[in-house]
Amino acid sequence: MAGCSTGDGVVTDVVLSTPPIEACGDAAARLVAEAFAPPTVEMDAPFLRWVLASETREGSAEKPFTVMGHLDGVAISFVGSPTRIFRVGDTAIPVTIPSWLAISPTAAGRGMARTTYGRLIDDIRERGLAVLTYAIEGARSVAFIESMYLERGFVGGILPQMPLFGAIRPPAIPAEENVWSPTQPVLTLDRTPAVHAELLRDPRGALDLGVGGAIAVTAWQKTENGRKPVLLLEHLPEPLTARSLAEAVGTALTLGASHGRQLFVPNLPEGARELGRLAGLRQLPGTMYRAWIWVPDPSHPAMQCTQTTHPIL
Repeated sequence: MAGCSTGDGVVTDVVLSTPPIEACGDAAARLVAEAFAPPTVEMDAPFLRWVLASETREGSAEKPFTVMGHLDGVAISFVGSPTRIFRVGDTAIPVTIPSWLAISPTAAGRGMARTTYGRLIDDIRERGLAVLTYAIEGARSVAFIESMYLERGFVGGILPQMPLFGAIRPPAIPAEENVWSPTQPVLTLDRTPAVHAELLRDPRGALDLGVGGAIAVTAWQKTENGRKPVLLLEHLPEPLTARSLAEAVGTALTLGASHGRQLFVPNLPEGARELGRLAGLRQLPGTMYRAWIWVPDPSHPAMQCTQTTHPIL
């Protein structure tokens, strides 16, 4: 039971629980749909159940986290956090990625975001995990995220801002490779063959692009006038070069032409923007993401990282 202050100072009893996503997927999807205003990518129940499945997979050393708040038996808040294996150089570490903090509009102003997210962070701290978080630059969630982790004893490392790139037609393939070589440690998803196979089971419709393990997914973007299909280049090719990126972009737009003719690339790392230009990508105005690494111990290997190539959508 958690005390939750309403806007007029009245404290209401809210029940917080940590149900498996199999049991709360429909309610979670409803809350996410209610809480995230257009433009946003739809996150339905099948997707949430897939990404937050309770069984421990290869590529995930820890079970995911879920927290749901109920008031008078009705779900009014949700947050989920999948955990995946990442690599920092030769070191493999589990990292959890809090996402989909959703508060019912009927519960606005009652402190439910802080209450629900706070429970999630406390659970994460108990397991001693590193955390990867994102927020749109300038949004209220930036100050919210920073205050929540600092208040609970986490140490934060700010990563470079990540702009959103896009393409609407297959690009010309560059003659030169122009290999991206980071000068500092990068947090990157550990993609074993088993993990790659799991990523291809994305219920949104995953496309194996056959270029350095690159994967695109089909999705629906909610707009003020309804919804439209889009493509997301969720996992970049490895090694990342101008040529491999252009090949992945072109293949995605060709294979996904029947679903959507616009491709978003949300996770091009700092220092690789010139590769994006050579690969026919354009930076989209008005969308810049901020990212952080949070750890309960400043000696954690994740604190060595200066950037990440993990997808943010």
